[in-house]
Amino acid sequence: MSAGAGFVDDGAAGEGGSSEYEQVHGPTLPFVVPGAEDVIADSGNGVPGMALRVDLTFDCVRAEELAEFWKLALGYVDEPPPAPFRTRDEWVASFGPPGEDEGGGAWLHDPEGVGPRLVFLEVPEPKVAKNRLHIDVRVGKYGEAWGRVEQKVAQLVGAGASVRAVVGTHHVVLADPEGNEFCVAP
Repeated sequence: MSAGAGFVDDGAAGEGGSSEYEQVHGPTLPFVVPGAEDVIADSGNGVPGMALRVDLTFDCVRAEELAEFWKLALGYVDEPPPAPFRTRDEWVASFGPPGEDEGGGAWLHDPEGVGPRLVFLEVPEPKVAKNRLHIDVRVGKYGEAWGRVEQKVAQLVGAGASVRAVVGTHHVVLADPEGNEFCVAP
């Protein structure tokens, strides 16, 4: 970590080890942009051509239940624990005794390696305000049959989501079982 930066060094791991980021957050998968094989981005992290990793982390009351909902919504799967750990519980226990406010967690990733990793961390307090960031679940190209949106919305409502607003045939605003807003759109 560079002096005064205040950020975890997410650079390459030393010999035979994982990066500091992976020791804290677990293994990561690259965030891949389809069709970008020839694009080399300067992420500003001091490693030319190395893209930044993106995780979306949800504070929640019931991590496992919320993770199940988002697996259905996005087609994500459980992320395995980092080596050498056999389970996530074993990995979390390696951090030492939990603090008073620390609960369980769940980690998901896109099996295609395209979308960002999702992390669900249990906290003692419920959600109290509107999200400042939300997920858009895209189910097709804009202008395609609105039926795909309606089917996905029905599936997610059946899994515990609630509809907050229907914006013409552009998108539907929903909330997951813990009230986190997201949209379904073509």
